[in-house]
Amino acid sequence: MARSKIETTRDGYTLLDGKLVGKRKFLVKGEFSITLNEELILLAHDKESAEDRFTELCSKKAKQLGGTIDTVFVDFAEPEEYFSG
Repeated sequence: MARSKIETTRDGYTLLDGKLVGKRKFLVKGEFSITLNEELILLAHDKESAEDRFTELCSKKAKQLGGTIDTVFVDFAEPEEYFSG
């Protein structure tokens, strides 16, 4: 059985028979976006206040996830009667 050739490069990489082995720790910082679709029933005085409350809730959720809010798109905000007839 032939002995394996182990060598270490100047950069600190370990090679076993010419193949990279081992892992090193890396600090990685990045930024990413998440799109969440929420459908909520909110108590509000009018359409504008319902949209404002929705935006506030989205901001709180972003903070819980450790981020900041970017863009909020409100598809619709109508009274409950609009959907229930």
